[in-house]
Amino acid sequence: MLRSLVVLAGLLVASPLSAQVVGCAPESGVQFRETLATLEGRESMTVSGAAVGFAGQPGEWYGLACMIRNNAKQEQLLALLQHERVHVRAAGMFGLAHAFPEVAAEALEGKLKSPVELELMAGGCCVEEVTEGELARRFLANRYFLDLGKEPAPLRKPGEVADGAAPAEPTAAERFAAAKATLLAESEGLAVSGSRVGRGAQPGRFFLLIQDLRVHGTKEQLVALLAHERVVVRLAGAACLAERFPELAAERLEALRASEVPVDYMPSGCTVERATEGYVVQQLYANRHALNSDLKPEPLPTR
Repeated sequence: MLRSLVVLAGLLVASPLSAQVVGCAPESGVQFRETLATLEGRESMTVSGAAVGFAGQPGEWYGLACMIRNNAKQEQLLALLQHERVHVRAAGMFGLAHAFPEVAAEALEGKLKSPVELELMAGGCCVEEVTEGELARRFLANRYFLDLGKEPAPLRKPGEVADGAAPAEPTAAERFAAAKATLLAESEGLAVSGSRVGRGAQPGRFFLLIQDLRVHGTKEQLVALLAHERVVVRLAGAACLAERFPELAAERLEALRASEVPVDYMPSGCTVERATEGYVVQQLYANRHALNSDLKPEPLPTR
């Protein structure tokens, strides 16, 4: 379930600890214990990302989770996965996914069936209610899904890359597949958002997720997205086609133009509107860069 929020200044954003996220070196075990005590002192906490709220700043949980990641040992992070409070377990997932990806995949797979619910604010101004299993699935699809500006990177078990060998540079097909997997993992309740949203005018989560699809997808792959069962995935294909292949988009998007399927839409600013798939497609016909505020408006070519 997606809950649209009017996020007041300072709510879920920029704790004093979050200011230390960028460039902080590993501290002593004292820092880990103090940060863990802060997390444990809260009965519940929204799991937040690197750019949330109107200001597009790190959420409070994100700041604390980064401090945990920077100061914990592998065995401490694994132990956090068994903590009684789900937002603390989530910090363990985050830390393992970032600092110890070679063990994170197997550890997080053990959480996939967990029905425990939590609040998630991956980016922007919207909070989702998801299960712990869904959170684990998103980390497995992309270990950086809560971060800003990092390329999607799925977690892999040892042996999927030869011991001692550097991973090969991913091909365009692999980048597309990883980006699609991440989008699918996060698609439920995801708002179709643009390049400058929230008070901080930061890229929305949807906009970030579709960049690898747009750059690395073939015509055939992007057209195939238009037939997907999930509306957010279909609109990802529509937006990517409109940007890269406008002539093809003008032809293929016609089938979605009258769709009444509801979707949350936030092309810019701080307001999430309840629109329809057809309405978003109409906006792309009027301006194929409707989600990119940095480009000059340009309609799709007439057929």
